[in-house]
Amino acid sequence: MEQLGKNPGLNGSKLILQYNEPAAKGALILSPGAGRSAEENIWQQYTLPIGNGDMGANIYGGIGEERLTFNEKTLWTGGPGPGRPDYMGGNLEERGRDGKTLRKIQKLFREGRNAEASEACEELTGGVDGYGAYQCWGNLRIRYEGIDEDIAGNYRRSLNLDNAMAQVAFDCGQACCASDETPKVHGGTRYEREYFMSHPAKVLAAKLSAQGEDKLNLVISFDSAQQGITIAEQNILKLEGEVKDNGLKYCSILKVETDGGNIKAAGDRLVINEAESAVLYLAAATDYENRWPAYRTGETSEALRERVAQVLERAAACGYERLKEEHIRDYRKIFSRVSLNLGTESSRYTTDRLLERYKSGLASESEKSYLEVLLFQYGRYLLISSSREDSQLPANLQGVWNVSNAPIWSSDYHLNVNLQMNYWPAGPANMAECILPLIRYVDSLREPGRVTAKIYAGIESTPMEPENGFMAHTQNTPFGWTCPGWSFDWGWSPAAVPWILQNCWEYYEFTGDKEMLKNIIYPMMREEAKLYDQLLVLRADKTLAASPAYSPEHGPRTEGNTYEHTLIWQLYEDAIRGAGLLGVDRELTEIWKENQKRLKGPVEIGDDGQLKEWFEEGKADSIKESEGYAHRHLSHMLGLYPGSLISLDNEKLLRAAVVALDQRTDVSTGWGMGQRINARARTGEGDKAYRLIQMLIRTGIYPNLFDAHPPFQIDGNFGLTAGICEMLLQSKTGVTRLLPALPREWRDGSFQGLAARGNNIWDVEWKAGRLLRACVHAVKAGTVSVHYAGIQQARLLDEAGSTVEAQRVSSDRIEFQTLAGKRYYLEIGER
Repeated sequence: MEQLGKNPGLNGSKLILQYNEPAAKGALILSPGAGRSAEENIWQQYTLPIGNGDMGANIYGGIGEERLTFNEKTLWTGGPGPGRPDYMGGNLEERGRDGKTLRKIQKLFREGRNAEASEACEELTGGVDGYGAYQCWGNLRIRYEGIDEDIAGNYRRSLNLDNAMAQVAFDCGQACCASDETPKVHGGTRYEREYFMSHPAKVLAAKLSAQGEDKLNLVISFDSAQQGITIAEQNILKLEGEVKDNGLKYCSILKVETDGGNIKAAGDRLVINEAESAVLYLAAATDYENRWPAYRTGETSEALRERVAQVLERAAACGYERLKEEHIRDYRKIFSRVSLNLGTESSRYTTDRLLERYKSGLASESEKSYLEVLLFQYGRYLLISSSREDSQLPANLQGVWNVSNAPIWSSDYHLNVNLQMNYWPAGPANMAECILPLIRYVDSLREPGRVTAKIYAGIESTPMEPENGFMAHTQNTPFGWTCPGWSFDWGWSPAAVPWILQNCWEYYEFTGDKEMLKNIIYPMMREEAKLYDQLLVLRADKTLAASPAYSPEHGPRTEGNTYEHTLIWQLYEDAIRGAGLLGVDRELTEIWKENQKRLKGPVEIGDDGQLKEWFEEGKADSIKESEGYAHRHLSHMLGLYPGSLISLDNEKLLRAAVVALDQRTDVSTGWGMGQRINARARTGEGDKAYRLIQMLIRTGIYPNLFDAHPPFQIDGNFGLTAGICEMLLQSKTGVTRLLPALPREWRDGSFQGLAARGNNIWDVEWKAGRLLRACVHAVKAGTVSVHYAGIQQARLLDEAGSTVEAQRVSSDRIEFQTLAGKRYYLEIGER
């Protein structure tokens, strides 16, 4: 790859992914992942993603033919349909038997017949039929007639994170000279393409132009990945049909407008001749609706087509430039809230070359920190692009992007770490509204989840108790799939719901939105706490346990374990707090406090000083069914992160967590690295967290900066962004810690806009590894408790420069009162 300084126009925005080759010509690195084709490998390693929360596209940037894979997040196989009129979300009544199977297993464990109990766990499984997978919609192709790729030069393909715009540009003419540098075209034409995915207008928009001797001569097609029919009419391409598996209706309409030249329809294509520029608008939708049990809007094909057409015509009526301005303004209202400066400048290298230099150890300190900042902001970009406040569904395992009709793990909603990790950065990285689709999705699991609770646990909701408990497990789909998986060891995980509810609770913690707490978040937590009031069993030692329990994804099947009990403890803790804030459910709260107190563990320290994963564990790694120290999951450390059970304020448990992290080792896959970064940040080990960032970049990042599990899985991107937030600012236990895990490599720097719980926004500057100054914007009035070594020496000032009185809690902690909308300044060092 050539240095960017030799290519004009490549040193634009600091936050930019940039390449001097089309995706298809990029040098592939890392493993493609099991079962992935060469085509999928190019897609996941080099294409550039754009999205608006509901729709997504990946840009290849070909010269003679451009290609965009297109996605809409509700296009799925599985669920109800003509072939599955009695769809039950995978629940098998003959397996659960209204809780009889579960009670049999619990009885066997209680009697000490562990081997029989473990064997009987195989009965607690769900079905397979109707699970389905996220689908690719189709491929938008734009063929440039008359272009000779051999004489194209000055190529640039880029994705600007500052404005969520993607661009492709190149020169093509009659003569060029070849040298060690990028070819220079003499005369000829400059071709440019610009793409964005508008959230306000709900369309993909693109502008293609030609400046020079030649005009645009294009053939535009939109082929279906679902065997849909594409029809060209005047300047319109319509692609519509029904998913063969479930009858889900889908419709997309592409409209093209040109400056000069002419457009004609030719079967399933549009042909453009001699145009100076062309603008494309694309709108799409399905008749999916997240409503049990039908999951359909009930629209006819005609009504769906009319809905899509109205969206398209509104967008086209605005015009391209106005849409672009609205898009940038809408995107930046979230993205521009946060900046991170580690003393770096834009790199002169293409992104793939920069990544290569980082991996090989050739990158300078400035280049390394630039790539780290770019990845941090890329995670924010990806979440904004795949989960907006009004999105129908949350971000899945690939966000919103997909090239395959058989994506790995169905590109579904995994609740044993992956979906949780998708939303870890939303609160601290100041994008709290991006969590809203997740909250609505979890809320939508309640109704089908009550069916699962009845079949597998015998817990029934009645007219007298309409919200008596809901259950979901490891794998979910948009069709209310709440049953256990078809294998117990990965499929049984009722504690997945308490875990995902932590993400929902965090929305309240960061925003203070009491209406959302009252109307949606607390009712979910209340119902899940009621489930566990009935689900917990009495152990021989008179403590309460979840039975059977399994620690994702290894070890024995037991009567309780650290994973399950930590999550149940946190559920009770947050539900108790929620009830107190709302002033409700005093009697229930007393039950929850008692159950929380009687819960086995939830964390215990083993003979080697480690945080135990199983209560039966003595020395570390003494459980024979365990896969050993280097297992990718950190299931027993959820009390450290994302929970509040283990913190820097509890030295004994913190030491045990550090021992367990050391024993687990740093070796893992993409998302596993992301989880480890956050865990090390919570222990205050900044240098170890930074080493994990380096390992993730060197072993788990593709040239387009997608995370490689492998294959591509977006949670690792989100885990890295969340982890950097935790290294710089923590607020989980009611105290805001400034620079709690700052590594030595980030000697000087600053950030603006990171969020702390309580709806406080922080700007912080440091030099030579020490805090210099900080500013907190109190969005809501309240008490701010701040921790930093020697902070009692800091000056605390208001916006007018007047001294503000602070209470000294300790030599490293102060507290002060804030007024809503005001800023307060801490000065602790000198420049």
